[in-house]
Amino acid sequence: MRTRTWRRRGAAAVSLATAAVVSVPAAASGSRAASAPESPVPPGCSVQGAIADRWYRLDGAIGVLGRPVTCELATPSRHGRFTHFERGSIYWSPGTGAWEVRGLIRERWAGMGWETSWLGFPVTGEQPTRTRPGAFQAFEGGSVFWCPGVGAHAVRGAIRDAWASAGGETGLLGCPTTSETALPRGAFTHFEGGSVYWSPATGAHLVRGAIRDAWARHGWEAGVLGYPVSDEYDLPSGRRSDFEGGYVTWSPGGGAIVVPRRAGLGF
Repeated sequence: MRTRTWRRRGAAAVSLATAAVVSVPAAASGSRAASAPESPVPPGCSVQGAIADRWYRLDGAIGVLGRPVTCELATPSRHGRFTHFERGSIYWSPGTGAWEVRGLIRERWAGMGWETSWLGFPVTGEQPTRTRPGAFQAFEGGSVFWCPGVGAHAVRGAIRDAWASAGGETGLLGCPTTSETALPRGAFTHFEGGSVYWSPATGAHLVRGAIRDAWARHGWEAGVLGYPVSDEYDLPSGRRSDFEGGYVTWSPGGGAIVVPRRAGLGF
């Protein structure tokens, strides 16, 4: 990556050399931990190339990220580069470009293994959610959503698609309350208003409310009902969800009723 000379940008004008000398610890040798500045920058260390370009667009040292606290470093796979700042990081790879990651979204990503996890490198910056407080960020392999009260959680693939089709964080499921969790035959993500369960054989389907509660009492996907094979749908007298091993109906007068499938008789 090329080295860029700092240019003055109005109130954000700062000498890169000054920012680096104040901000970067000498012990920046590849650790992911972005500790507070302790000593002057090693000779020749600076914010460089595409990472510097992104940092400048965020107002440099006076912006949301603050000053650098590491030199630019290679990721463990050598596939990309990163620099840690006082309040976040910028990660770059040839296929994704340079994007900042910060706050609780960064904490979730870091906890999953940074760019070595199934999320991969960031492909956008942090963006606000549409009609409710919160934020999200897209990565190569999925997205991380943060909402007040439930934290930041990662969603991907068919589960994310099913959630998005139901309105995403503004729909009936609301924000994720867990990241995607693997199961012996599939995966799930819990949301404020229900869950999405997926398996290769059944696809991804929403389960919620009293029907979900009844399914949970019968062992979730490991019980007699197995995975959901439909979303919840209307009946003349209530609602129903179909499962591999039966179905669950709900009505205002009768509540949720579990009907296991009898061998050879279907539903």
